[in-house]
Amino acid sequence: MNNIFSSNYAFQIGIFTALIVGGAERYRPATLIATAVLILFFPIVGAARAIPSKLPYAVRKIILYAVSAGLYIPVYFLLERLFPTPTIAEVGIYLPLVAVAIPSAAERREKVYDAFTAIIGFCAITLVFGALREYIAYGTIEEIRLISPITSETAAETAGGFILFALCAAAFIPRKKEEQNER
Repeated sequence: MNNIFSSNYAFQIGIFTALIVGGAERYRPATLIATAVLILFFPIVGAARAIPSKLPYAVRKIILYAVSAGLYIPVYFLLERLFPTPTIAEVGIYLPLVAVAIPSAAERREKVYDAFTAIIGFCAITLVFGALREYIAYGTIEEIRLISPITSETAAETAGGFILFALCAAAFIPRKKEEQNER
């Protein structure tokens, strides 16, 4: 289970960071992004494993992105039924970005367990991050008013998202043993 935090795609691949910082402004859009990633990730990883490694790298990538685009279209229609229209509009360009991000990660994992823990970790961090941003920015989670000592709408902006993401990364990424020994 250590891979959930230490080998998390959110901290390793910039395009996944963009999904969290840009798309997960509130809890509901974060849920939409996490759902799309969960639905698309494993079929695309399966396709990446099925493509013969003897093919040239560029051809393998083109096939993988074509599979991703082909899977994204029916998943988009499914997500339209699962989530209200305003949520899909809030996520905007970040929803199609999921279909671009996953093939970039699909070839990174050699073991299914590693891919599973990394993607579960990404989804967990996306949900926590979306809820945290909504709570800090508006004092709500899922539009339920919570007692909040302070609110800062900066957390809802992209710059605030990057600052909050940096703080989350510092909290979640395990320190190396050398760094721990220095303290």
